[in-house]
Amino acid sequence: ILLAALLGGIAYRSRQKLSHPGKRLSLALKTLTAACLLLALANPVVEVLDFPEQHLLFLIDRSDSITPSSDAQIETFIQRVNAVRPSRARLGTVVFARNTETTQTPSADFSFVTPPRPAYTDATDIGGAIDYGLALLPMDGQASMVLFSDGNETVGNGRAAADRARQQGVAVHTVPITRKTEHIRGITKLSAPSRVRVGERFRLRALLANGGDTPVHARLILRKNGQVIDEESNVLVQPGTTPVSMEYRLDEIGLHGFELETAYEDGKISAVSPVFVDAADAPRLLIVAPVADAGGFFARVMAGRGFKIDERTTLPDQLEALLGYDGVVLNDVPCEILTDDRVERLKTYVQDFGGGLITIGGGAESSLDTFAGTSFETLLPVTLEKRHSIVKKRRDFLLLLLIDRSGSMMGEKMDMARAAAVNAVEGLEPGDAIGVIAFDDQAYPVVELTTLGNDKTDVIDSIRRLVPGGGTDPRTALVEAFRIFSTKQIGIRKHIILMTDGITSERQLLDITARLAEKKVTLSTIAIGTDANAAILDQMRKIGGGAFHVVIRFEELPRIVVKDMDERVKDADDIDERFVPELFDPAPMTAGIDSHDIPSLKGYVASTLKTAAIKPLMTNFRNREEPILAAWQYGLGCSMVMLAGVNSVWSDEWLRWRNFGRLWEQIARWTLRTRSTQDCFFSIHPTGGRIGVRVEIEGKTGTATGVRGTLRLSDGQHVSSVFTPLAEGAYEAIFPTRTPGMAHLTLIEEGVTGRVLWSGPHYLPSKTATAKGSSETDDLPADHGLLREVAAETGGRFDLRPEDALSTPEAETKHQTYRGVLLAAALLFFLADAAVRRLAPSGG
Repeated sequence: ILLAALLGGIAYRSRQKLSHPGKRLSLALKTLTAACLLLALANPVVEVLDFPEQHLLFLIDRSDSITPSSDAQIETFIQRVNAVRPSRARLGTVVFARNTETTQTPSADFSFVTPPRPAYTDATDIGGAIDYGLALLPMDGQASMVLFSDGNETVGNGRAAADRARQQGVAVHTVPITRKTEHIRGITKLSAPSRVRVGERFRLRALLANGGDTPVHARLILRKNGQVIDEESNVLVQPGTTPVSMEYRLDEIGLHGFELETAYEDGKISAVSPVFVDAADAPRLLIVAPVADAGGFFARVMAGRGFKIDERTTLPDQLEALLGYDGVVLNDVPCEILTDDRVERLKTYVQDFGGGLITIGGGAESSLDTFAGTSFETLLPVTLEKRHSIVKKRRDFLLLLLIDRSGSMMGEKMDMARAAAVNAVEGLEPGDAIGVIAFDDQAYPVVELTTLGNDKTDVIDSIRRLVPGGGTDPRTALVEAFRIFSTKQIGIRKHIILMTDGITSERQLLDITARLAEKKVTLSTIAIGTDANAAILDQMRKIGGGAFHVVIRFEELPRIVVKDMDERVKDADDIDERFVPELFDPAPMTAGIDSHDIPSLKGYVASTLKTAAIKPLMTNFRNREEPILAAWQYGLGCSMVMLAGVNSVWSDEWLRWRNFGRLWEQIARWTLRTRSTQDCFFSIHPTGGRIGVRVEIEGKTGTATGVRGTLRLSDGQHVSSVFTPLAEGAYEAIFPTRTPGMAHLTLIEEGVTGRVLWSGPHYLPSKTATAKGSSETDDLPADHGLLREVAAETGGRFDLRPEDALSTPEAETKHQTYRGVLLAAALLFFLADAAVRRLAPSGG
């Protein structure tokens, strides 16, 4: 009102002569212009409710496991949804089995027509159908799917696809399709060892499925290489699964295919993909020793364990000759035998052809340490060191100094204690071990137990930094010493020198000294000054078998410490250097070996374990945790090294060990070429121009580690594929080939170790192996558990009702502003006013 009055006054006083109607019109236009400008500055916002479009996609399982009677169930459901569909809802259909096809894209004029079956109906890929639907649904609006299936997923990974749907905010509702489960009968699995020796008895195992509620009778027919070799009538197949097994023996070398069929009373026949057993002669080992019969004992032991042995003094000069062996053993082979060209052939044999290599060395002139830094060392799972070539005047000695650092040691006492420790270190030889522990009311490691080299600077510098502290309780230092000797396997003379000027607590000092004595650790005690508890220190040295010294003149302390140490060094040669290797991580080559049963050794070749290698046997002898037996995967093959020899003076007790043969048989079999470290069950399904391979690895848990497969085809080509995890221990891959016939399949566990899980021949059929009966209808029961998981993962509903498929969507509130409209209107009114004032007749 005030604005109108102001504008009216301006118009009344305007010098422009307009008619009365013109003045009134100009006034009105000015008012409207100003009003629109004021409203635009206020920026009025209006809340508007917007209902988004709904997109619903029906995923319809049309695999062989869905009976025709289910079509009516699906059609009724979809028609009921369509009848209550709101105007902004878009419906569509997708059918799937092994592959997925669109039949109707989501649209507003949806009209359901029973879709045709896909091209390949011999499998169910629920995960592929969900992923296909995610690609088909638009990114905006509300999107959801309804999955019609029995949950019988035979390929793909529905759980992983459900996770992707959840991430995209798409709910997957599931509707379980009912079917007559009493007709689901057949063989769910047929397994056999991939490789046996000729004449070795083995078992073929199968699982028979019966989805009904009553037992049925079946006749089992077993074929080998297409010929019936065994039949068994009236086998009772209980509801669920019934295991059966048949024992067989192969007397011919070669690859043999086994097929199993079940014939039921109603005439229905079911079969599964054949399994193949490679019957080979006894594994062949080539033992290379520098002198004829040098490995005689070892060779005889291995021959008695079922190996065919060839002994040579050198390696073959042709790769083809090497490929005739499952494994090669190098027993104390000298450098001159392993020329560069022979080493390259060995690398090819192991890396590219999966050959097994066992290297044995130690305690001989041709000891392994001579290979340090050579090209052959790259094949080994360890890095070799030349430490055992050092000639010592005496055996090694370990000295542990326990030094009182209490406040009363301040001044000359501490100076002399440091000097005594430094003198002791300087009196030790390379190869000796030293440790220094300071104590007040706690223990403080000054020098961690270490083996001395030629340079002792770091050890001496650490000792010189020792300073006094608080109270006095030598028990803490003795407890720390006991912990060290309890965790380290040390086969040399061990001696402790305890230096203190007083003891505030005698609690458990004698007990811990006695426990150290049980570990063959001697103890000498030194009382610094007259305030020390001489009585308890003398008792401790008696238990420890050392000496007791009283130092009044502090400058005598370094001499007394060195003198005491020298007295113990004289007895060092009386110590037996034998040590017992320890089991490290559980490994197949040491299975069944009791750690308490392992004999002692007298020496080993020093080495450092390489990354990705394992050490089934190790020692911490002389305070060094080093491998005695080491292994690793080298390409497709395995390489193992024994660092203490089998014929050397170091391992004389091992040759009399009752488990010597067992250990070496397990080592050899672990390294053999073309081996399987785990039982694997395979199924093959040709699809389009490709071959699908599904594998179940028995005993493999989790799916975090990947599996990569390589097929070497009959025409010499190689094709590779990465296996997708389906469930725990189950994987599947699609290989880009349709070349039928025999192929060599290798499965490798991806990751740090890259070990071979399975390697051997496999038959690639030219058509589906289950032509007499589909695995969709014969092998697998419904899996409503999978349907529940998919619905729960995505926020959908299991066993959805039609009326809940298109629930009322939540309206989205949108804020609409009219600032632009108001500014445009103000401009329009302003121009109109200008026109009126210029073009209207004057009121003269």
